[in-house]
Amino acid sequence: MASDPYIIQGWDISSSATNGIDIRNTNAHFIVRNVRVHGQNQTSGIYLDTVDNAVIENSTITNHFNALSVVSSNATIAENRIDSNARYGIYINGRASIKVSDNTISGNSMHGISTSFCFYCNINITSNTIVSNRYS
Repeated sequence: MASDPYIIQGWDISSSATNGIDIRNTNAHFIVRNVRVHGQNQTSGIYLDTVDNAVIENSTITNHFNALSVVSSNATIAENRIDSNARYGIYINGRASIKVSDNTISGNSMHGISTSFCFYCNINITSNTIVSNRYS
């Protein structure tokens, strides 16, 4: 329920062979906040696939392949620091409804935010600081 979401909070996650946080196939309300996810450029820091009602906020995601991968999901991504990833800061793919606001996205080897095969996407990007990515 929106009034009683699952909460992942306050973790320091080091990942190299798997995604730091991997959530798939759920319509449960959840919030990931105040976490630090760091890796070794081979996986996604946070991977969302076919989820609804997701909120990712106030977190730091660094040194992954993609910091945040969102596939066919509905999510709010706000007030995060996303930097030094091997490919994209935020990668959006498939059918998605995403709100991306007030994030700092920098130092990624490709784009700060990228959409690919984004069919029927509704993406609202506002008030982000996107700097020093290879293609911003």
